[in-house]
Amino acid sequence: MLINQKNMLNQKIKLFLLVTILNIFTFQNIYAVRPFITDDATVIGKNRHELATWTFINNEHYEFWHSYSAGITNKIEIFVALCYGIHNLENENKKQFTYAAPLLQTKFILNEYEPNSYPGLIIAAGSDLPFGKGLFVPNGYGGFIFASATQCLGNEEEVLIHAQIGENYLRVDKENLFGFNWGIGTQIKLYSGLHGVAELVAGDPYINNAGSAYQLGFRHFVNDNIQFDLAFGKGFGGDNRLPFWISGGIRLVFDKSGGGFSSNGRKIG
Repeated sequence: MLINQKNMLNQKIKLFLLVTILNIFTFQNIYAVRPFITDDATVIGKNRHELATWTFINNEHYEFWHSYSAGITNKIEIFVALCYGIHNLENENKKQFTYAAPLLQTKFILNEYEPNSYPGLIIAAGSDLPFGKGLFVPNGYGGFIFASATQCLGNEEEVLIHAQIGENYLRVDKENLFGFNWGIGTQIKLYSGLHGVAELVAGDPYINNAGSAYQLGFRHFVNDNIQFDLAFGKGFGGDNRLPFWISGGIRLVFDKSGGGFSSNGRKIG
């Protein structure tokens, strides 16, 4: 029994790595914030662009996200994202392809953080529209709003602490549904470009009635403009409790104005 469980876990890990690699080389759309739910209090700045992809796998479904983010001004950032995957149907021995798009969001920076000083602050708002098929499609029209703060400790961003609080809204069958959410996360420099990351969340700005969960993992910065994420997590509370999952992503940053970025996307040089 134990051997079978280990074999199943090994198969899932191999599948996750294979699908992630395929997504990286098949799709050149790459997004930074996910797979971590707690956002950072930064914007990418004018004339800067991010392309990102991330993968989420558990024993219920495989989920893939792709998005494009752009800096409209030095204070405003927008992004558009799509999601698709395979869902295991309950009480049925078959799978269903599901997709949803678009997810729209605008982020506005109120204050940029400085190392060992005042935290950075942002406010973001958007809408996940009910277009698509299957599990990932919202039940109605709605939107979300949240605020995030980032505290930086160390002159070279050795420790970043993120906190987030928000509310989402969904209109279903003439009923107004509201969902409160919050999250706290950290990024700690371990060696060179390798960082440890962790977060604890209750709810999700993009998903109404999401449960509580934790994530632990690593974030590696190959250089100023290429970043990899790898993590695992599990839900532990709420009606919509998620089983153990593995997630990973990659980000590419393009800057028309020249210069590089720090490990959280802030302009350097």
